[in-house]
Amino acid sequence: MLGTAGGAAATCTGAAMGAAAGVLPALFTFGLSNPVGAAVGGGMGMPIGSAAGALQALLLVEPPVLIAAKLPRVSRTCTAVPAAPFHP
Repeated sequence: MLGTAGGAAATCTGAAMGAAAGVLPALFTFGLSNPVGAAVGGGMGMPIGSAAGALQALLLVEPPVLIAAKLPRVSRTCTAVPAAPFHP
């Protein structure tokens, strides 16, 4: 889940940064450097962001086994508590 979110965020950020980096060369490339920069930035951002998000999920999020070990133990015996009488 974190890898997907990291990949999506990094794709958008990489595309914006690539388009911004292509503004100055656009004067010499008839504007073709903007979409090329956005494509390169987005293409580089997606795998890097996905890998960073997946690594964060592996290192920072506890596995379900560790979470289950911290849960309190519940006994299987049922102790019924008598209900209090109703007084209107």
